[in-house]
Amino acid sequence: MSLAQQAHTRVGGKPVYDDVRAISRLTCPVGLVSNNQHATIEFLLAYHDLPAFETARGRQPTLAGAAKRKPAPDYIEQAMTELGECVRAVCR
Repeated sequence: MSLAQQAHTRVGGKPVYDDVRAISRLTCPVGLVSNNQHATIEFLLAYHDLPAFETARGRQPTLAGAAKRKPAPDYIEQAMTELGECVRAVCR
């Protein structure tokens, strides 16, 4: 994530939804998959103190990474594998 994007976030440019804290009350593993670059996801999770995600997937900052953006299933499948059988059973 660029320094400009980080500064924008710090002045309120990328807020979280009011109900985001409800995620921590879920009883199943939770993951985050985004078309944003992985470094962006890591920064936003840390900045907004969102530790409730067992896994988080963003794209790599390459052309190959961009080609795997949603709706391509690559990052979603990786997250589901990391989350385990519980998630795969729900998604079948």
